[in-house]
Amino acid sequence: MDSLSIDGSILKGGGQIVRNSISLSALLGKPVSIQNIRLDRNPPGLKNQHRTGALHYYNHDLGFLAYLTQGLELAAQISSAQLTGAINRSSEIEFVPGRINLPNHYRADSVTAGSIALILQVTLPLLLFSSTPLPASTLTLLGGTNATLAPQVDYTKHVFLPFIRKHSGLENCSLDIKKMGYFPKGGGEVELSVIPLSGGQKLRSFSLMNPGRVKSIGGISHFAGLPYWVGMV
Repeated sequence: MDSLSIDGSILKGGGQIVRNSISLSALLGKPVSIQNIRLDRNPPGLKNQHRTGALHYYNHDLGFLAYLTQGLELAAQISSAQLTGAINRSSEIEFVPGRINLPNHYRADSVTAGSIALILQVTLPLLLFSSTPLPASTLTLLGGTNATLAPQVDYTKHVFLPFIRKHSGLENCSLDIKKMGYFPKGGGEVELSVIPLSGGQKLRSFSLMNPGRVKSIGGISHFAGLPYWVGMV
């Protein structure tokens, strides 16, 4: 089967194009080839992060590359895919999906404070569907729970997941934040558990044209390695 060619420089040319393309490729069983990844970045392309040694510094670019590479490798593992091109300075990857292996337990570590929530974006869709009833699959993800310029895992747990449970019918999906991980070290740990929809079940569509009135506003303050009063401000 020929690969669908995707231009990774479209719009801002960030990781969302890669994440969406890989998830849809795995779910639909259609190979994709993504070119011009991070074309306008300096330097362009991917960088291969060392996962077995210590990384003593962090910046947004390294965090982005760590979770992007980990997300690709994890998606390839879940979907029995052939992944080529995910190496240092590569601006093109090819992803040829196979069979999605469920139920199973998967684990990934961004090493840096790379965003756990962004790894979830590429991998969660792969756990959602099955042709037959199955028990839960789990993901254990290590890295940054609260990374810079990325969704916070608190939002995923307290806003996103309750929203899709209510509106899309995905009831058997839970997220357990076992340990928070902050910039610059990371070290957070999150476990996701998903019982997939089966037997032709589908996610429900919904409309947000009339969201209703705001009833309350709340928040959570958490911190580490700082004076207690910082969390009270």
